[in-house]
Amino acid sequence: MAGTGNRSISTAMSISMETVIRHCRHIYRKLGVRNRKQLAEQYSNRGEDKEPFTLRETSSARSSAN
Repeated sequence: MAGTGNRSISTAMSISMETVIRHCRHIYRKLGVRNRKQLAEQYSNRGEDKEPFTLRETSSARSSAN
């Protein structure tokens, strides 16, 4: 679904646009970016020799690990 908007994603997945937005926010927070543009810039600035994204530990992840 690269390069598609929220409406296209929601239609393709048969979920509401609000759900798409919520999921995107969670993904952005875990990757430490604020929006798709920052995500694309961060990803495109990575070289082939770089490690894949690492998820930032969130408070909910810390509490569920205990």
